[in-house]
Amino acid sequence: MHDNEEMLKNAANMSNKKRGKNNDPKFFVLIGFLMLLVCCACFYHDSVIMPKYDAVPAVITQVGKGRKKNVAYVEYTYNNEQYKKALNYYNAFTMKKGKEITVYIDPKHPDLPHVPAKGIYILLGAVGFWIFASSLTIMRKGNKEG
Repeated sequence: MHDNEEMLKNAANMSNKKRGKNNDPKFFVLIGFLMLLVCCACFYHDSVIMPKYDAVPAVITQVGKGRKKNVAYVEYTYNNEQYKKALNYYNAFTMKKGKEITVYIDPKHPDLPHVPAKGIYILLGAVGFWIFASSLTIMRKGNKEG
């Protein structure tokens, strides 16, 4: 009977250790840092690369499922040629069928329409991860003191 109690205590300790690893603040700080790097790449793309492209009016003609994610298709005219292509970015809140948007066209590849990457959403996510990590750290320090 004594062995069963010890096994239960060991199992409970192992379970607590596993739970502690899943909510380690360092993990969330790392994820937040990686999101910040992605955000920097998005801002670089939007502020340095996109201004080199030509701004063209387009209409969203279709929103649907692609192979791995939802996709918005746009129709636009560039250099007197009509195109109907999928966008490189999709936002379900702002991209609705029939909506007029501006796409950015690389003159070397007019069949690849681009829209800004909206790095602000990634930045907000990174800040959220850091706030969560900070709250976990504060809670852990409070638990150790009490």
